[in-house]
Amino acid sequence: VGTWDELVAKAMQRAKSGMEWARSSSESARNNVKILCNEKNPRAVGLAKTSIRNAGVNAIVSLGEGDCSDWDLGGEDSADDRDILEGRTIFVCNPPWGLRLTEDIDESWVSLREFLRREA
Repeated sequence: VGTWDELVAKAMQRAKSGMEWARSSSESARNNVKILCNEKNPRAVGLAKTSIRNAGVNAIVSLGEGDCSDWDLGGEDSADDRDILEGRTIFVCNPPWGLRLTEDIDESWVSLREFLRREA
């Protein structure tokens, strides 16, 4: 199994290799991976942008602000116009669990479902 330090060193090497792959370009001259995030709370957006910048992942992470029902990832007819990479795009969201909502929770889940059906 190895010592703790050996395990940490191996994990760090895997993380480095993974980030190099994610940032490298595929045949379409785009990054191999795209992580798309959206947040409704402006304060949380500011914190997330700072974290993304500090982590050095701004080349592969895109953060939008607003409701997911208004989130448009580009042209439906042409893959070139879309903001996603087929099979290599990760959507990040904070689902409406109901702990902080002031609106109808069912409506929030419906909005998220419709976004994923339309855009993913």
